[in-house]
Amino acid sequence: MSFAQQFFGKALQAITAEDVLHFFSKAQYEGHHLEFKSGQVRMDKILKEVSAFLNADGGLLIIGAPRETEVGIGVEPSTIGLPDPSQIESTEVILEAIHHLIEPTPVGIGIAQVPYKGGHVFLLDILPSSIPPHQVGPVGTYYLREGAVSRPANHLELELLFFQKRMPD
Repeated sequence: MSFAQQFFGKALQAITAEDVLHFFSKAQYEGHHLEFKSGQVRMDKILKEVSAFLNADGGLLIIGAPRETEVGIGVEPSTIGLPDPSQIESTEVILEAIHHLIEPTPVGIGIAQVPYKGGHVFLLDILPSSIPPHQVGPVGTYYLREGAVSRPANHLELELLFFQKRMPD
């Protein structure tokens, strides 16, 4: 089952603006398989999340999500409200960055572009990679997903990823 199916109950390409509005009409929380970015996110942050999902167990990245709401100290922030649409022009812009700046070139990434109020909400359904690890950019940082956080991999984790091979389903 895809992550879009898991979180939205339908295929990635079938998700509409109404589905996104309904999804964010109640508090949503980031987790091991779910990450939100506002429409103002920079491409390097998108690539970090894609790499982390590839190197872990996969997940759904939503670009154009409402901004996180801080409730109080010790309370997990939630995401609720109207989307903050991205001004990224198209899925091709995101896919080109992924294919040029993540090594080795990943496969297994589905992407949908949902028009919303003069911009777009992008949903990236990212399968775990069968050829990890993946690094981002000219600096070559490797990221992992730990709970609701993406972070750089340490040396031991990186060694383990290099020796890990996954078999396709």
